Amino acid sequence: MAPLTRSCWQCGAACELGIGQTVQGGRLVWSAGYRCARCGQMVEEDGWGEMPTAYREEVLRVQGEWALEVGSAEPRIKVEVVRVLREWLGLTLADAKAYFDRIPGQVIRGTQAEMMYVKKQLSARGVDVEVRQCSGPTD
Repeated sequence: MAPLTRSCWQCGAACELGIGQTVQGGRLVWSAGYRCARCGQMVEEDGWGEMPTAYREEVLRVQGEWALEVGSAEPRIKVEVVRVLREWLGLTLADAKAYFDRIPGQVIRGTQAEMMYVKKQLSARGVDVEVRQCSGPTD
């Protein structure tokens, strides 16, 4: 898969899009941008929360997939993990049960920043979890 490209809005040249995602101030934030090699035009796009699907797929392609692992089957831990996932993903109770049943073990996969976001949310509630890479870059 080739890197994502955009046409420069000023001169029309193809530009490779740089994409990033991180956790800042307790929020999941993302950015995308380019600098046109032909005319020098620079464009930056930023947001918080869920990033556009094409950008997320590119982050997964470049950085690999990461997993949140919970080592404890203690009921309080399971409830806190599911509570955080429900808040983040907007899950119904019925949907949340599938995540509850995965504990202990690998509960959810996503980008490294997404898993670090969930880990920070859980750490603030006194829950220790691990984030591990489960697949590498695909290029």
